[in-house]
Amino acid sequence: KARAPVSFANALPINLYQRICQAFAPDAAFWKDSGYYNNPGYYSFLAKTHDGSKGFRDVIDEIVCGHLLPMVRQFLGKDDADRICAYEWWAHTRPGTSLGHMMHFDTDEANLKDHHDRSTAKVHHPIVSSVLHLTCDDKSGPTIILDQTPGSTELPSVCWRSVPRNNTFMIFPGDLLHGVLPSGGTGATGESQAR
Repeated sequence: KARAPVSFANALPINLYQRICQAFAPDAAFWKDSGYYNNPGYYSFLAKTHDGSKGFRDVIDEIVCGHLLPMVRQFLGKDDADRICAYEWWAHTRPGTSLGHMMHFDTDEANLKDHHDRSTAKVHHPIVSSVLHLTCDDKSGPTIILDQTPGSTELPSVCWRSVPRNNTFMIFPGDLLHGVLPSGGTGATGESQAR
């Protein structure tokens, strides 16, 4: 049986929350500098985890290693938490109507690309997947998570729904099928995911 997702309200201290909201505001330089609007696909960034004792590389590193990682460790328990060595993050901005995000399993795409024969490649999933909602409105589409893994032999029997709320961090097992339902809003929303 799959472990249910867990959400943490007010996940970040207010000063850090305001900094990250500013960094990913719809008019922030990140979107232009990263080529977000010109890139038809998805892209992400990968960084090693650490305990923060030597400082943080940037605001993302401070958020993930300094604030979110302790929540992830609590969710996983010691044995699984000790296996965490890196985090992948990406961000989306969805002004106006959002078409959602298709149902998918998080996987190590780089491993598949590097494998010459994909039919024999082992598919790797993260230990945990998560969503950090930054700015949401009543039109932001909910994330749904099914109790289905790539190895499931039956259709899913449970569907969890997480309605986006500002400064909320959601964690769930990294091998579960999930996606974001479409919405019909007119407000701008920002969403950042890290796993």
